[in-house]
Amino acid sequence: MTMRNDAQSDGRGESLADLAEALFCSPLRPEDRPSPDQVRDAVRASLRAHSGDPSTCACELAQAYGEYPEITVARMRWCREAVAEAFGLGMATT
Repeated sequence: MTMRNDAQSDGRGESLADLAEALFCSPLRPEDRPSPDQVRDAVRASLRAHSGDPSTCACELAQAYGEYPEITVARMRWCREAVAEAFGLGMATT
């Protein structure tokens, strides 16, 4: 995982997993049918809100998984797909 400690992280340089975790921590939902621009904006805002550190998003994700595992799996699947499309990443990338 790439560690970004600057509060200005913009979503470039992080892995698919990091970006998906950032999207997971955002208020964006699949039901919103967000555009790729909206996904990128949500990821960037989430990273900024977490001081540019994707590991804090991972901690929030782990907490949500413990509380709501049935919802978390489906949301993370959507996050990975949305991020892969929005950032032009292959799904095999982690």
